[in-house]
Amino acid sequence: MKSDQLQDKKVKLRLSWFKYFKKSKNIAKTCRYFGISRQTYYKWLKRYRNYNTNSLMDRSKRPKNIKYKLNLKITKKIKKLRLNNQLGPFKISRYLKNNEQIELSTASIYKILRKMKISRLSSIKKSSKN
Repeated sequence: MKSDQLQDKKVKLRLSWFKYFKKSKNIAKTCRYFGISRQTYYKWLKRYRNYNTNSLMDRSKRPKNIKYKLNLKITKKIKKLRLNNQLGPFKISRYLKNNEQIELSTASIYKILRKMKISRLSSIKKSSKN
């Protein structure tokens, strides 16, 4: 409910920019008055060209799609290499490329290790001692 009220306030504020501009006929003056950049004003003006107030609402910043999701088989191999051989992301990447014909960046492998909470060798050694 609060987010809807916040959205309404933002839409009303943006509408007030355009109303002020109609009176002043000066974009620079309008931007100074409201404390916004000209780039921001033009961005919202471009969205509002069709005079639709829904276009003045904030858009989601969430990505529309995720590039890829890793296969469970690959994540198991990465986990096995990490736990059994204690290889780091770089060596795991090279191993997968040379032996399995799977190309993954070291950053991707590190993200997987972080998700599994085995990104630090010290945490692996502590758990194996107990």
